[in-house]
Amino acid sequence: MCGRLDEDGGHLFLKCKMVKQCWVALNLEQVWLKLILAVSAKDMVRDILAMDEAVQRTVIMFLWCWWDARNKANAGEKMQSTDEVVFRTIRNAAETEMMQVKEVKHGHKTKECWSKPQAEMLKVNFDGGFVAQEKRGSWGFVVRDENGQAVLAGAGNLSAVHDALCAEAEACLAALSATMNHGMSNVVFESDSLVLVDALKTNKYDQSPGGPLFREARAEMRASFADVYINFRPRSCNMVAHELARLSLSWDPGRSMVRNDPLPEFVLRRVSRDLAEAIVQ
Repeated sequence: MCGRLDEDGGHLFLKCKMVKQCWVALNLEQVWLKLILAVSAKDMVRDILAMDEAVQRTVIMFLWCWWDARNKANAGEKMQSTDEVVFRTIRNAAETEMMQVKEVKHGHKTKECWSKPQAEMLKVNFDGGFVAQEKRGSWGFVVRDENGQAVLAGAGNLSAVHDALCAEAEACLAALSATMNHGMSNVVFESDSLVLVDALKTNKYDQSPGGPLFREARAEMRASFADVYINFRPRSCNMVAHELARLSLSWDPGRSMVRNDPLPEFVLRRVSRDLAEAIVQ
């Protein structure tokens, strides 16, 4: 990664000046200090397996991402920046954690469905769409009251977007803008992207391509809402927003709409289905 011809495992993963930047950026400097004292690869693995599960997951994902970046660079591909490797590490660690959560819940046969917000609250579900080959995307959101009735919905096409996570962030910003413009304040936001929820609650992803979007969303939440909640929910609880985002992928570039009265018929049908499932459950 840094051009040394006598590279070995210790240098690649622990001593290279570039890899040290990654350890620091991941807030794993104390872990690095411990691992660099290992006298063998076996001892290093033993130390990793003794770590707290969350730290262990991040360390393993980082070592894999760094190894992958190294192999691609040696094969002649463009060398990834340390920021890119750090972002991939955090994203993969979060996705792996979500897979483990799903495995734990796999034996529970009841499908999770959308649920009503508390009294005098509004629930905002949003979702982003992304076409990787064309680097374009979309967004959709729906706002429902304590009775489960839709009071606002929107969708839009994004002519250019960096990745799926950025599309999710654009959906959040669109939902924030619409709720603020309609004077809505007591709201809870829900997304089916665990990584985005983490990015909006922390600054861990601020150095990624979507960093400016995450910072903007957090700033708008702080400035416009006394209390704001953003929660992760599975796709089955987010179907109206998902279908709005999928629909707007086929729209002309830059086209968008936000409606409160009347709402599109297909939105009302999907909302009614969610409400019926919530009542049954």
